[in-house]
Amino acid sequence: MMIAGADGKTLRVILLQAESGSLHFLMQKFVDAAVDLGVDHLVISEEELAEKPILDWMSQGDGPCVAISMNHVGYGLVSDGQLIWHRYAIPFYDIMLDHPRNFAKICRYPIPEFHPVVVDRNHAEYLRLFYPQVGEIFFLPLGGSVPNNPPVPYQQRKYDVLYTAGAHNVEGFPGISFLPEQGADYYRFMVRRLLEDPIQTTESVALEWILDYMEKSGKNLSEEERMHLIGGGPANRCEVKVRGVLQDRLLKALGARGIRVDIFGGGWRTEEYEDFPSLHFHGQIPPEECPELCRDARMMLNLQPWFKDGAHDRIFNAMLGGAVAITEWTPYLAERFNHGEDIVFFHPGDPQGLVENVAYLLDHSEEAELIARTGKEKALEYHTWEVRLNELLKTKGIQ
Repeated sequence: MMIAGADGKTLRVILLQAESGSLHFLMQKFVDAAVDLGVDHLVISEEELAEKPILDWMSQGDGPCVAISMNHVGYGLVSDGQLIWHRYAIPFYDIMLDHPRNFAKICRYPIPEFHPVVVDRNHAEYLRLFYPQVGEIFFLPLGGSVPNNPPVPYQQRKYDVLYTAGAHNVEGFPGISFLPEQGADYYRFMVRRLLEDPIQTTESVALEWILDYMEKSGKNLSEEERMHLIGGGPANRCEVKVRGVLQDRLLKALGARGIRVDIFGGGWRTEEYEDFPSLHFHGQIPPEECPELCRDARMMLNLQPWFKDGAHDRIFNAMLGGAVAITEWTPYLAERFNHGEDIVFFHPGDPQGLVENVAYLLDHSEEAELIARTGKEKALEYHTWEVRLNELLKTKGIQ
């Protein structure tokens, strides 16, 4: 299937790929999808990034060209003193796999051809509020990967509960020089409020603290100071701290019940879990191995990073591997899935609720298998990387 541009000519796509790691793996999913969809495309790795191969490829056809990147790989390529995307008027679609606060410099001074693609609807609102100069923003949730090997029959699977994530450890907080006590009250407030209600956005909690602080102190924080608290390192530090606390509570609750959980990821302080022998730590694995693990798991646990109105690829990897996706609730997921039919939701502030759901599914394996099968059918139709690429290429502004 060839996708046409606005003038009816075949759309041509430049895919910019990182050299290694998860960015390489995820862009490879788009490369594979481009092949399957019959999209005319060029793959450029960071190592090969140069003007000549791009211009040579562009000269071979007369259709409109767009560039697709993840976390702005290749964005800084310069041609005659200008970014190449601006010089040749090539729309640059940057899939922001992390919170937009991590890309503040690009968003503050974007070229007209720059189009952020966010994986969470809250991230889109963040950009509209703090970086209106960016222009049109696209929402595209993460997709899932189909395992390369056949799935293991559900009742014969090795892992009862699978969790593929690194530990989130925070040792102290950086001082904030323009606040009393180096920002100690800010940090206490942020962590407490986010733990009370992990569904809310970090920026909304930071803004709440800022308004209260300025009213009570009579001091007016500058725009730069406010943005440091809302979208800088302190806010990110609070997110990581809260995620670490929630991870710890959920895993220990499962361990206290004796439920086996196999954990793949780095940074875990395993000595802190010695009293929970049903928790098994396997260390870091390459991203391409995660979908393969899902095909041998009954359930896959997902605690969202700060994508509170989107979805993590763990969810769809689980479904495509034939496992039950047990995940933190988000509005986006609730619009597309039904609890107990094709997905199982939990609230991150309710560890016992998670434990009861997991224990029930372990005791009712046929019901769990039905949820897994129904989720897989829906994920295959709506949530693969091929579907995501097709959605992006057909979305307003690219077509």
